Amino acid sequence: MRNILAVVWLVFTAGCSTLSHEPKPFSFGVISDIQWGDRESSGNRNYRESLVKLTECVNQLNRTNLAFTIQLGDLINGQTTKKKTQADLDRAVEEYNKLVPQEKLWVDFDKEVSMRQPSS
Repeated sequence: MRNILAVVWLVFTAGCSTLSHEPKPFSFGVISDIQWGDRESSGNRNYRESLVKLTECVNQLNRTNLAFTIQLGDLINGQTTKKKTQADLDRAVEEYNKLVPQEKLWVDFDKEVSMRQPSS
């Protein structure tokens, strides 16, 4: 619930200005449920295809004039080990960080791994 309130507050404050000025319209991007994972498909989930779709999404959003982007969770699907999960997260964050503008809000992520810069 706290995360939802943070999103609402961010959207509200991003559109507000001082009382003496007219509010300026703005656009923002939303990305959700990428579910990237370097793993075999399962049912309707094609984990390895998710990174290609994220790249296409980032390229499309970068062609627009966005004030910010919200990432609503499930950037990765998670793996059988923390090391593999971290590697998936590093790769997904590396692609996601190509998104402009750099103002981003992470609403949900795997708390078992760190949201650090991708390893080289």
